[in-house]
Amino acid sequence: MTSADASLLEKFIADCREAARGSGAVARIAELTEALVADPSAIQAEAKPLPDRIPSMGWEDLLFDDDAITVMLIATPPGVAQPPHDHRMPAVIGVFQGCEDQRFYRRQGDGLLEMRGRAIQQGEVLTLGKATVHAISTDGPDVCRAVHVYLGKLADVDRTIYDPETFEPEVFTIERYAEYCIPL
Repeated sequence: MTSADASLLEKFIADCREAARGSGAVARIAELTEALVADPSAIQAEAKPLPDRIPSMGWEDLLFDDDAITVMLIATPPGVAQPPHDHRMPAVIGVFQGCEDQRFYRRQGDGLLEMRGRAIQQGEVLTLGKATVHAISTDGPDVCRAVHVYLGKLADVDRTIYDPETFEPEVFTIERYAEYCIPL
């Protein structure tokens, strides 16, 4: 397949893989993500349709992962607050449908201190540093959909999740993540 034959998402992934190998990888991937979500209808047309029923914690579609990057499409249902967690690597998030509300935290001793958050609207991009602790939700009436690019193989990282009530740290597991999703 030539690059002219590649789909929008295939080209995006190939470009991100190349960018991850160079200097200024995070900034370059942010630029690529801005270009991708600048036309939300194009990515919406190509993205896998959502399942009929989205689990309470949301839905993830792993598009690609290797040692350099992980690319996922994330769907966040309205009215659910996902728990604070880290990725231990830089990440770039681009919203192509709805609004993703970000809540940020600073590590304080063994727990967390909640900081000011930010809403990422359709067509906007946010970059997270490797030490960022965040949680996402969407308050709007519709599911939020976003592309998340992690600069590393997310599945191979020992991550931390925090109890949303006590902010006590725990080893990240998808089961614990699902248990900690709470209605807004």
